[in-house]
Amino acid sequence: MQRHVRSLRKDAQTRLRARQTTTQCRNRFELIGEWIEDYNNNHPHSGLRWRSPREFIKATTETA
Repeated sequence: MQRHVRSLRKDAQTRLRARQTTTQCRNRFELIGEWIEDYNNNHPHSGLRWRSPREFIKATTETA
């Protein structure tokens, strides 16, 4: 009986870790996606004269 309980406990712990890992990975991917979005749209770039891509595109289309 003890062996069976131990097996069940181990199985539950393994499943819990797997669920946490999946959730943690999702959270990390969401954070990475948010960072990429910010970097590509809001972050100033030296190659764009210290403007964000959004500002650069706006300035370029207004003068064209």
